[in-house]
Amino acid sequence: MNNYIIRYGEIALKGKNRRVFENILANNISLYTKLRYGAESNIVNIRGRLILETEADVDLRPIFGLVSYSKAIKVEKDIELIKEKAIEEFTKIKSPETFKVESHRLDKSFPIKTPEINRIVGEVIYEKFDIPVKMKNPNTLLGIEIHNTTAFIYVETIKGFGGLPLGCSDKVIVPLTNNRSILSALNLMRRGCKINFIGEKKELPLIKLYGSYKNPVFINNKEDSEIITYASPSHYKALDKKESFLMLYPIALLSDKEVEEELKKYELSASVSSLATLQGKDDRPDGT
Repeated sequence: MNNYIIRYGEIALKGKNRRVFENILANNISLYTKLRYGAESNIVNIRGRLILETEADVDLRPIFGLVSYSKAIKVEKDIELIKEKAIEEFTKIKSPETFKVESHRLDKSFPIKTPEINRIVGEVIYEKFDIPVKMKNPNTLLGIEIHNTTAFIYVETIKGFGGLPLGCSDKVIVPLTNNRSILSALNLMRRGCKINFIGEKKELPLIKLYGSYKNPVFINNKEDSEIITYASPSHYKALDKKESFLMLYPIALLSDKEVEEELKKYELSASVSSLATLQGKDDRPDGT
């Protein structure tokens, strides 16, 4: 089984509603793993972390709500075993130039404190590989987390897009006109919104990738009377007579060039070539 340490940020600020957001995120991860990789999964909530266990080798970046994640190996909470596994993991790293050991002792009952764990493990790696330690901006960071029942070791941390998990906010309608529509939708999905598109149905691999769980994105050719929130990819135009609707402008201040640059961040393994089929002219008054 592969183990992934999943870290979240904004969800931790939700106070009494925190568990609700954690459950939505865990359900999204399970469904995404099932739909995209055809794999079953088990998710455990441990002190501000989610631990994903699955047979698949997964890319979790499309899941909104994640600040970062790391593929890790599980080891017993024994310092000798931790040292042994740390050396094994370090052996897999290609061309390390400098390194640093960074541990997190989530289980405060573990008898060895964080600085001492860093020193002990760092010392054995230095003696084995003769690679200098660098405390600031090292070439390689070896992470150790001590949890209640086990420990984890990892050598890579992959950044996510943060935000809130899909499904924790209301539905929003986005007119499907051009690349600005796609980025508007992605930014709102990052806030937990489910998206309805108004317009001709098109194949959008980028949106399909990010909507591959909980079915948050679908196409409508007519307005849904139950939805009262709209997002404009540019300025208030087509819906300016509907005073009862809440209007959102998630990328109103971005130029077309900035929109393209932002879309590249979301691309991942999906192709954005099909976005070229959306030739709708930018309808902002200044055209910037």
